[in-house]
Amino acid sequence: MRALLEEAAAVGEERLAEVLKDVLPRLQAARTMGTAAVPEDPFVILGVSPTDPLDLVTAVYRLKAKYFHPDNKETGDAAAFKRLRLAHDAVVQAQQRTKRA
Repeated sequence: MRALLEEAAAVGEERLAEVLKDVLPRLQAARTMGTAAVPEDPFVILGVSPTDPLDLVTAVYRLKAKYFHPDNKETGDAAAFKRLRLAHDAVVQAQQRTKRA
């Protein structure tokens, strides 16, 4: 938990808080509506923009992954966790490809 907070501080607490305020209610609403309500764009699933740095993307992913992890008895959702993980992998791979080019 400490590492996650330090990472969030490094990225910028204000930007991270802004992203989470916007995204968590939408994810909770989509969860109650079913999987069809969640778009397949990885940036939308993560709640970040394509121009956000990789540090912010990873910090947001870790917070959401903790929220949706299947072991979390209160908010765990295996399908949402898998979608989130796949979206994060896609974004990281895309950003790494652009760095190499």
